[in-house]
Amino acid sequence: MIEIFRTYFKSKAKIEILILNGKIFDDVSISVNPVTKKEAYPITSQKNGVFFEIDEYRGFVTGISKMICNEVYQYKISKDQNIKFSDLQSSLRYVHGLDRDFATNTISQITLCLNIPTSDRGQDIIRNNIIIHKNKTYNHNHDKKKKKVELKKFVYGEYTLTISAEKSNNQAYNLKFKLLLHKSQYKKHITQPHHLLDKKNHELLFQIFLKKFQELIIIDDYQNIYEPDKKTLTEYLSHNYWENLLKNKGKHVKHRQWVKFKKLIAKYKLDSLKQQLNNDLTNAFHNTLK
Repeated sequence: MIEIFRTYFKSKAKIEILILNGKIFDDVSISVNPVTKKEAYPITSQKNGVFFEIDEYRGFVTGISKMICNEVYQYKISKDQNIKFSDLQSSLRYVHGLDRDFATNTISQITLCLNIPTSDRGQDIIRNNIIIHKNKTYNHNHDKKKKKVELKKFVYGEYTLTISAEKSNNQAYNLKFKLLLHKSQYKKHITQPHHLLDKKNHELLFQIFLKKFQELIIIDDYQNIYEPDKKTLTEYLSHNYWENLLKNKGKHVKHRQWVKFKKLIAKYKLDSLKQQLNNDLTNAFHNTLK
């Protein structure tokens, strides 16, 4: 489930020397000051899915579990397979082998990712059924570099929730849920890399993940419901309705309309897809711990 982990360290001298001596890292990039033409920060390097970045004040180590496992251990984990607890163990062990001080680093970001199979094409579910998150408008196909991916991204200050699927008629029916968490979301329990080796902390992270998922509005097809209710529901599901309502009517009116919205979903039982996805995510998570 933990696909990416990012850590930082304040004492950067050792790792800077390690990177620059060229004995371990052969892919090193050093910036050049455009005025003085002298070498400057940041210094970056990468090896087998581990990325180092050093700025003027401190350094960062980012590990991408799937890349590490595939490039170092030849696990052959496909893009639609989930990272298991044992895969994360292997990834952390490899990073520690590159940087002996890694164990004392502080974890600044964690990216959780779960892939689940679906009965319909994932791209259709994203386009037609996954609507909004906490009545926040999404960034649809936000990443222009991923033209073959259908996605919706909900960006907040302390986390980012992304749902994506391949844009391919031949692709197996699949959805990818990804949650990037900044340390404020988990810092009471997880601060250093060894905390990621405790399965109880994985349970904690999954509860955060599930809470963000449950805040999504995922709605079944509603074309055959009572026409006046259909019209109201369509209005509620428009991308800018809630932002405009807050701006023009205030938070109390917005809250009353939100309650009516949830009652309409309950009235016609339009949350069966969401319940199924919830169950599938839960099963997928438990499988990562085996």
